Amino acid sequence: MPLSTKGPKTEYFNQLWQTDMTYFPMFHDFMYWSAIIDVYSRTIFNWSISNSMNKELLQDTISEYGAPEVHNSDLRSPCTSTHNIDLLKEHYLQVSMDGKGRALDNIYIERFWKSIKYEKLYPNPSNDGLDLY
Repeated sequence: MPLSTKGPKTEYFNQLWQTDMTYFPMFHDFMYWSAIIDVYSRTIFNWSISNSMNKELLQDTISEYGAPEVHNSDLRSPCTSTHNIDLLKEHYLQVSMDGKGRALDNIYIERFWKSIKYEKLYPNPSNDGLDLY
């Protein structure tokens, strides 16, 4: 499924997922926040907060919702790990990864991060991981 500069075209539920991770600064440290969104419905299927990069998020989401046709992510290490690539191949998913400078390919999950950060986290900073959760 080609991704355009205006975002991916989807026609039905569970056709295309986007996965991304970001980090949030804390008082003494930072936490990773990963999420998976269904592009058609704009529903966050699963998310996790951790002080390390979560490899189980994709497996847990596939177990709960079934596998999509296409999985899109950026080129960060958890998305390109052998564990995740093998899992995608095991479920016969088309793997789509953003090229360098192609932030609009993953626009829906990026907009989610921006909304969370500017509407919730920056105005109300967390002291620790439990507070963030």
